[in-house]
Amino acid sequence: MKNFFTSLFVLVACSSAWAQWDLTFDVSPTQVSQLAFSNCMVEVVCTNPDQVWTAVNTDQGNGCGNGFWAHKQDISGNVLGSFYISLSGWDLHVNAMEQFWGDIFIAGSMTNCNTGSHEAFIMAMDNSGGFSSAYRFQGAGLAEVADLLALEPKTSSSSNFMAIGFTTSSTSGFDPFVIVFDQGLNVVSTDIYPMGGVYIPYQGVVNASNNVSIVGTVFGATEKLFMMELKKNAVPVGAYVEYTFSGKNKYRTPSLCLWGSDLLVTAQVDASTGSDIVLSELNGSGYTMNWTNTYDFKPADDGVQVFDNSGDIIVSFGSTASGTEHNGMMYLDGVGGFVGAETFQSFSNPKPVCAIQSSASADLVYQAAYFKNLLNVVEEGPNVSSNCEDPWSTQEVSLNTSEQDYPLDNTSWATEVSVTFSISNMGGDIYDCGGTGISGFKKGTVGLEEINTLDVNVYPSQTMGIINIQTQEEGAAQVAVYTMEGRLLKSENLSNGTGVIDLAGIPAGSYLLEITSEAGHHRQVVNKL
Repeated sequence: MKNFFTSLFVLVACSSAWAQWDLTFDVSPTQVSQLAFSNCMVEVVCTNPDQVWTAVNTDQGNGCGNGFWAHKQDISGNVLGSFYISLSGWDLHVNAMEQFWGDIFIAGSMTNCNTGSHEAFIMAMDNSGGFSSAYRFQGAGLAEVADLLALEPKTSSSSNFMAIGFTTSSTSGFDPFVIVFDQGLNVVSTDIYPMGGVYIPYQGVVNASNNVSIVGTVFGATEKLFMMELKKNAVPVGAYVEYTFSGKNKYRTPSLCLWGSDLLVTAQVDASTGSDIVLSELNGSGYTMNWTNTYDFKPADDGVQVFDNSGDIIVSFGSTASGTEHNGMMYLDGVGGFVGAETFQSFSNPKPVCAIQSSASADLVYQAAYFKNLLNVVEEGPNVSSNCEDPWSTQEVSLNTSEQDYPLDNTSWATEVSVTFSISNMGGDIYDCGGTGISGFKKGTVGLEEINTLDVNVYPSQTMGIINIQTQEEGAAQVAVYTMEGRLLKSENLSNGTGVIDLAGIPAGSYLLEITSEAGHHRQVVNKL
């Protein structure tokens, strides 16, 4: 996309002007709850057209038996579908999502409402929200999937997948496990890696050696980073490595990304001001640390995600620096030097941060967050101003580390049990970043033609200016034109349900036309030539 010198100029100039759209989805009275392991995630489907999926837990207010919410938009912010996924008698907790050629895989944990059994699950659904298959995996105690990744690039015709998680160990701690499965959700293998402590893996990535690098936290009096490497068939590659950070006792919610032939790893560490973001570059061979910096953003206990922005670095985070939680992004050069940062003050705070993903071109990135009954999704791109962003500045501080290698072994783990999840539609309202309701938009899987309840003749659908509107109603009606992001451009009253609206002066492109009256509503896409 940009080399360092170009992006340095762009990011400084646009550090408070990056949001393309910032939308919040309200599903009252359903509460969007704190997840058991992570917060929520964004999965960008890099196909034609691009799609943005988010998933988050829900609380229906009935105690045990809650499902989760999976939400689909296009890259203009338009809702393409919204799904509630549940299983009677179980609490479902979603932690991970992956997509490959129209197949959506979702994973996490499930708790039996009667026995308290806490098991891992993986499910598959098609791109339209249809259920395909699902399995649960019961370990010796608690079991939970933390991450999913495709083992082949999305330009491939097919791929196996790896689910990365943790389960109760024989020593009363937690050990990592992985499940390898194919695109039909047929399980290839399940493996556990005994380590003799509390080892929680968070995320994996296919590295430059075409193996899988996994990052996690070793919990104890002094928390540590650990790195392990597996072949795609889950066989260990060499030793696993533990890292201690000088003067730091906390190391939480690590994430990683491929960085050329090396890796970037970011997390939260404790600091005199509360907590800092820490970022390290690891050599791709042997995982020796090349450099480690900290940044004073007082991250919240909600997740930090690093992203390779075509040679520059973006870190997505949640912060409590202003007294309430909010989410933001930090922009760094290729050696971790601070360039710029911004936080997003959407209309309802606090909202802890969720994962960040890129579009196919890497020119756009996506961030999601939640609060009470709200899910917030932000698309980021250059040269678009917003009133809902604040610039922020800090300095990088170098940090010393030490590392130790340990042998890594594996053994077979659990067997799968088939389950069938229920999928239904979710509905609610949409607001812009200032809290203004976007009239007429509802979430759901139905198309425009299925939610239209007003008999209307609109012509032409492609125009240089005038659009004619004729309804069968004799009373008053209103017509409004919105961008595909939901921003109102103009509106008119219709006398006796008939009239025109002029698109002259509006740039060429696709727009949503909405007609409302006491008898119902009608929406359709029109094209300005």
